[in-house]
Amino acid sequence: MIIVDNSVLSAFKRLGVLNLLRQLFGDVIITPGVLDEFSRKWGREALPKWIRIGELDEIMLREAEALRLGRGEAESIVLAQRLGCLLAVDDEKARSVAKGKGIPVIGSVGILRLAYEYCPIETRQELEELLTKLSEDLYLEEWLIKWALSARK
Repeated sequence: MIIVDNSVLSAFKRLGVLNLLRQLFGDVIITPGVLDEFSRKWGREALPKWIRIGELDEIMLREAEALRLGRGEAESIVLAQRLGCLLAVDDEKARSVAKGKGIPVIGSVGILRLAYEYCPIETRQELEELLTKLSEDLYLEEWLIKWALSARK
């Protein structure tokens, strides 16, 4: 199971590889805030039916508000902490907050590397192409790209 923030969800939508999330993690959950962000850009019908919406109670919503992050990021952190599961987010500040709460974090590049290591991405060339396309929308430091390409099958 994985909680996915809009940064990762939208990146994988742009890349045309949303299904990688399901192949790698099974249950994919987003929060209502992430749904709102995603729907504004892509439309709600662009969200695959297999992605579940995780609801937050009033206490969780107050916790999210106190984080002083974007709504989707904050809700995702609180839900990942409550469920004790992996959080997929690219924003540096959100990653830092999540790590400070002991939440395991992965980003778009890390997911692509896992997908290569565990075979949904079949060739190194395909991985390189996805990283290149991803870097058109996200700033990726050179060391991060090298790390992803150092993956072995």
